[in-house]
Amino acid sequence: MMHFVERYHQHIYLNSIAIYLNYASNAIFGLLFWIVAARTMQSSDIGLAIAATSAASLIITISKFGLDSGIVRYIPTAEKRNILYSFVTVIVLMFSLICATVFLFIIYFTSDDLQFLLGQWISIFYILYIIVSVIYSIQNITLIALRKPYLSFLQNISLIIRVPLLLVFSSLGVLGIFIIYDVTFLLSVIVGKYLLKSIDIHYCNDIKLQEKNDIIKYSLGTFTYSILDILPTSIVPLIIISLAGASESAYFYIAYSIYVPLFMISSSISMSLFVEGSHEVPIKKNAKKAIVFSLLLLIPAIIVIYLFGDTILLIFNKEFSEQSFTILKILAISSLFELPIYIYLSINKIIKNVKQINLIKGVSCLLIVSLSLILINIFGVIGVAIAWLISEVFLGICVTIVLIWKNMI
Repeated sequence: MMHFVERYHQHIYLNSIAIYLNYASNAIFGLLFWIVAARTMQSSDIGLAIAATSAASLIITISKFGLDSGIVRYIPTAEKRNILYSFVTVIVLMFSLICATVFLFIIYFTSDDLQFLLGQWISIFYILYIIVSVIYSIQNITLIALRKPYLSFLQNISLIIRVPLLLVFSSLGVLGIFIIYDVTFLLSVIVGKYLLKSIDIHYCNDIKLQEKNDIIKYSLGTFTYSILDILPTSIVPLIIISLAGASESAYFYIAYSIYVPLFMISSSISMSLFVEGSHEVPIKKNAKKAIVFSLLLLIPAIIVIYLFGDTILLIFNKEFSEQSFTILKILAISSLFELPIYIYLSINKIIKNVKQINLIKGVSCLLIVSLSLILINIFGVIGVAIAWLISEVFLGICVTIVLIWKNMI
């Protein structure tokens, strides 16, 4: 038994690191992309593109209907993995097309700021971006769920192509950005297909799944969680662009892009906890170790941000260094309080306590969005970062009390 536990401790650490590299590579390539964009495009164009991609992220999440969580929870023990994978792929592909079309129809009547997406060519490339991103997302989470995060990392490496493509298409503005995204994610989908094939996972025409009722029930339960999870990062840029302007939206997004690697420390370690729990491995001891492991990485990273964040932002340009540094510092502190939240959410995903994860994310979303609407009118775009921090501090403290009180760690 001790040998098994020791192996598990090592396994979760290695998987956590691999998952972090997977998430971080995507974030870093995205960061490089926006660095080049900041030097080749106007900040107003960047702000519009950010608002559009934020909306796309929400559409992508809606299209998955929580089935990405369903894959993590059920595919490790599924007898017919290819049927499960194929079933999920067909469902999300169908709904991504429907949701993207409905979204464009809605903004035709409601949003002046996003009317540019209705142009003939940009609407086509925008819908295609959503479709290929959904397929990529399902491929990537399947690799992680099957304890192959190093393969998901290899898939993400193909995303680096978006940076040199920007040098070719930046003159096209927002349209150029979505052309680049289409090409990049289409390449990643092709790579993902062969990586999945290497572990004997492939699409098959038979999608008759015996366990589909259990998976759908669980996935629909986590679907609300998925929406609430992505909602703040999708709505906040729209709030900023509406109340403060496209340039202010860009300032916040660039700071958020630097903050993301900090957030991913907690996210990747909690995802590893979720994956291992889905493989029916003990959790409690390792939840404690996951928290300690995260803090050992988070605290030095936050110190670096406070000491050198303005210098780091200079890689975009002086304008972003001056306007985004305060936002970045506030967001960095919030990452400490996000850690217990994500550990608690992972534990509840494993034990299928869907009501609890929806409650936590619902409160988080409500606080961030409502406080952002209030504080942006008082402090400008910095008020959005303050709203983020207040929300995470409140929930982080509450969740820590629950974790200790219920003896979960």
